[in-house]
Amino acid sequence: MPAASSFKSLSISTRLALGFGCLLVLLLAVAAVGQWSIGKVHDQMLQITGAGASKAKLVNGMLESVSAIGIQGRSAAMLNDIDPKQAREQIVSVGKTLTEYARQEAALADLLKPDSATPAEVKLLGEVQELGRKARPELDTAIKAADDGDTVSSGLRRARSARMHGPGAHSHIQI
Repeated sequence: MPAASSFKSLSISTRLALGFGCLLVLLLAVAAVGQWSIGKVHDQMLQITGAGASKAKLVNGMLESVSAIGIQGRSAAMLNDIDPKQAREQIVSVGKTLTEYARQEAALADLLKPDSATPAEVKLLGEVQELGRKARPELDTAIKAADDGDTVSSGLRRARSARMHGPGAHSHIQI
């Protein structure tokens, strides 16, 4: 009770000044917490729109390249007997798409260096690169067979490669 009585013994102007001072301290605390929160949101937005968006764009590009390679390879094998000129164009397209895929994979590897990526991202990139190394010789052999006119061999190689490296052979990508 001595603190309460000493507070009551203060003049009205002093008590008002103390109350106003407490309100100012609380206002400054709320402003500081708000500023800190805005800084955290800003950092998260930079992460989302920066490296995260770049990673997602590259992964989506790689997935599109894989789809395009399948379509172009199938078209080359199917068109070889009907229209060798169009089949050759598809084979050239496969080569360009493989080059684009390699460029995207290298760019993603640059973004996912161990010091700037999560261990899960680094592991997933390693798995993708390993599958690519395994699938590339099969693709090259299938495309060469299609270019040589052996559409049956080309089709069988593409089918075997799809089973070995197909939908169940990869992890879900989460960036």
